[in-house]
Amino acid sequence: MKICFCLLILYVCSVVTDDVQESEEEVLRRKILDQLVKTRTVLIDNYQLVTRQAATYVYMYRSYRTVSIIFYPVMRDVTDARFTFQAEELHLNNIGSCEPDDVIIQLKHGSYPAVNPDGYDFPKHFINSKEREVIYTIEFQSDGRNVTYSIENPKPGNWYALAYLKWEDPRTQKVEQQGLVARCQTVLYTDLQVKRDEESIKWVDCYSGITTEVPSTYKCIVRDGIASVSLNVTVLHKSDSHTNISIKIQALRLPTASDYMIHCKFDTRESDVQTIFFDPNPGAWHYVVIEPLTENRDNVTDCASYGVPSELDYVDNHTAHDLMRDDKGRFFTFDYGLPTTDLHDTTSVLNLTSDEIKTLRFNVNQFLDIGGNLLIETSLLMSWKYYAGYRRSVKNGNLLAFSEDDQYIRVVVCLNVGYASVPLSTGYCKFNDELKPALFVLNSTDSESIYDKVIIPYPDSGSWYLTFRLFCDNSICPCQTSDNGTKYYVLSDSVSTKKDVDTVEFSNDTRLGDSSCNATVVLSISSSACINGQCKNHGNCLLNTFGGLIMSFCSCDAGYGAPISPNTNGKHSYKQLGRHERRLLPIATQEVGNALVTPLTLRVSMGDGDHLPSGGWFAPRWDCSDDSRIDSMSYMLLSVLLLTLSNLLFLFSIYVAIIRLYYTEAIMYLFTMVLSTFYHACDAPAQVAYCIIRGSILQFGDFYCGIMSFWLTLLAMSIIQDKWRSFFQLVGAIVIALLTTWNMQSLAAFMLPVTVGVTIALLSWILDYKKYRYLKFPRTYYRRYLPLGIALVGIGLICYAFLQTEQNYKIVHSVWHMIIALSVVCLLPDAKRENANPFLWGPNSTCSIPFCKFFNRSQPQITDERE
Repeated sequence: MKICFCLLILYVCSVVTDDVQESEEEVLRRKILDQLVKTRTVLIDNYQLVTRQAATYVYMYRSYRTVSIIFYPVMRDVTDARFTFQAEELHLNNIGSCEPDDVIIQLKHGSYPAVNPDGYDFPKHFINSKEREVIYTIEFQSDGRNVTYSIENPKPGNWYALAYLKWEDPRTQKVEQQGLVARCQTVLYTDLQVKRDEESIKWVDCYSGITTEVPSTYKCIVRDGIASVSLNVTVLHKSDSHTNISIKIQALRLPTASDYMIHCKFDTRESDVQTIFFDPNPGAWHYVVIEPLTENRDNVTDCASYGVPSELDYVDNHTAHDLMRDDKGRFFTFDYGLPTTDLHDTTSVLNLTSDEIKTLRFNVNQFLDIGGNLLIETSLLMSWKYYAGYRRSVKNGNLLAFSEDDQYIRVVVCLNVGYASVPLSTGYCKFNDELKPALFVLNSTDSESIYDKVIIPYPDSGSWYLTFRLFCDNSICPCQTSDNGTKYYVLSDSVSTKKDVDTVEFSNDTRLGDSSCNATVVLSISSSACINGQCKNHGNCLLNTFGGLIMSFCSCDAGYGAPISPNTNGKHSYKQLGRHERRLLPIATQEVGNALVTPLTLRVSMGDGDHLPSGGWFAPRWDCSDDSRIDSMSYMLLSVLLLTLSNLLFLFSIYVAIIRLYYTEAIMYLFTMVLSTFYHACDAPAQVAYCIIRGSILQFGDFYCGIMSFWLTLLAMSIIQDKWRSFFQLVGAIVIALLTTWNMQSLAAFMLPVTVGVTIALLSWILDYKKYRYLKFPRTYYRRYLPLGIALVGIGLICYAFLQTEQNYKIVHSVWHMIIALSVVCLLPDAKRENANPFLWGPNSTCSIPFCKFFNRSQPQITDERE
């Protein structure tokens, strides 16, 4: 009968837990569907709806694992791209209310935005973000209102947005108990509408010239080459009111007032034909806007300056080569190099001369390649004298002693996406009117400047161009020069001080500079997940997938590169981390929202319950090398010792249970102490962690034994027969195992056994008192120990549920361990002994008790059949 009842209870519990989980999922699904029904996309006149995403879950930023990725395709000839966002809070339970959160959208063309919302610096050798595509940042509240943001004449192609809740330091956040606080989920709706102007844009041939009225807009496609384009513009029907004509040229998209490749003016009264030389984006569409000049003429360059290429910055011998791709068969792992049959080496060796420019081109594929990190390394290959220790000696300040073999050379390397720029001797790169610092400047003066590297996180899709140019010491020299840089002063032996240098005659101590030279550059281009496929020694390289898009990121250990925060695989008991931490891990789903209009003011920048473990968050760091926020070793050891040694107070509970003849309870207290101790030791920061078995096993054991200790203690307080106590112990063990497996953090997993146990105890006391009219346990138990035990449990629950924060966790949770151990001592009644001190070993606690006769052979009574 009892077995059948146990099986029935097991079946009911399994059905209930399944139904509860299914009902929660059904409620969530129904709320999202209801929200979608309310959402109406507001179409703008003359705009086309390109894409829409509803019900995207947004989470607190903890790393790139917790960001949601949104993909927007933008076609050509778009004059305005209008992005709409609406976020709101879904209230998933009936507790409290959900306050709006700060939602951040970061939008970028070509690849995922590489950002650090947690305030950490990027690792050394990371490319300057100012040299990449602009990242647009939009901030708004999840209050259900629509936010719109427009980009004029956007680049065609793929745009990517990161959506997340504003980062907050988890160390300052309160730890809240799941089931006692509001359960909220931020949901985002977004769409993209574009305005196109195809009809007003005319197609022409870039190489045959343009004969045009004013104003007019044209587009043409250039050949797949790096040669300059000569564009002839002829203006028809000149007007006295439109004598000053403005010409703007831009690649890929229409030019704007501040975004263009070429902007110049010419006067039609002087000539109605104008020739413009410009460097193109190979194989790309170029847009030409011809209109009357309405702005200040002094701010616009005359088109005559673009009539011929600059001889100073250009050379005739400018060659381009396509690199070979070498795939490694893993995510984001590939190399690029000059074509070779060597399977083990794709390092490129470039021979440069001073009368040429070399450009190398390689492709980064959209979707497939943009989720990793691109590493580019270059180095000058020096002669044997350099590596043998020969150096140019420095004498009296900045004068160097030269020899014929001691040549000073400089290599300027430029990197661009979509086009090739020209390296200049000043260390800059020029592309039409744009000047920006070179990627590398290598020179032969010392060991540190012959080598350089750069890491590009989430590289943009498209064609990448690396351009190399060699300069000899007739152009660049650290010495004093004469004859316009063709001769260099060599220090005389008679000059001994810097003052003498300023007055000495150098006419006999000069040599001619080198007008031509050559050098060899070693180049390596490689891609990998994270940085070189790893995260130093303090984290793991993981992949985040969202809607088919994949990116790599580092999950750092023990505060490296991130605030110390709890691991989602670690134990959170029946609590959960505040209103923000509730969204810790993203779920692979789509999104919700409402629609348009009424833009807000935006800031846009270009450019047993256990705990929180003290380490192991998914840290928002690129290589897990930053230890600026990590705790000291002594602090981590102190935290672990507090959390582990505080469990030793259970030894007193075990002792008291044994002397009061509660052996089952004593064994459970022992397991609770051991598993909690080793769990906290395993859940510590990696530097001080110690795991005897897998952490998930310790986690389950800690939860299970903690709840079972409450259950057995309450049954021990009940006045029931031993056979029924054994029955309830068995049923409770099965049900608590199911509840713990179902949801360790759920309040129900703790409250259900405790509520049932308290009910059984109170009901048994009432029935027993009605039957016998006196209390079974000693009066001191009801007057002293029971109230003290209840008070301790209450204080412990208040500390655990309401007072824990990330900062005080190690102290408050250690106090929780000690209070629970002491409360067991007070709550466990001393009912199996008579006239004994409840804390001392009494006569009934000796080996005369039945437990000590466990191994004794029982003597059955033998009857004489003859009788």
